[in-house]
Amino acid sequence: ARGDVGADLRRLLGDGSLVKCFFGPPEREHLGAKIANGVDVQRLAGPDEDGRQRGLAAVCGDLVRGEPFAKRRDLQRSFGFVRRRPAPGLGWLSPEQRAYAAADVW
Repeated sequence: ARGDVGADLRRLLGDGSLVKCFFGPPEREHLGAKIANGVDVQRLAGPDEDGRQRGLAAVCGDLVRGEPFAKRRDLQRSFGFVRRRPAPGLGWLSPEQRAYAAADVW
């Protein structure tokens, strides 16, 4: 059926022992399965009672592994600074930059 997720994904989404991070309210998602222990990281990112905001990587890291994900400035590479289109694939990024990008997206 359209919008139906597979059994494995349904099981993961319904597992309350696993934290699922969403950008926005999890109840807003229409994934075709009940979401247990879904967290809105955008809301948790701030501002707090002192008006400070936290980065999404820090919030997600705290939720899923108990400590913020460390972002290394030396691995950041903005697409805005690429002068010409890179070759297809990720070969133009170092393994460290790929891992950083994966953590940033995750």
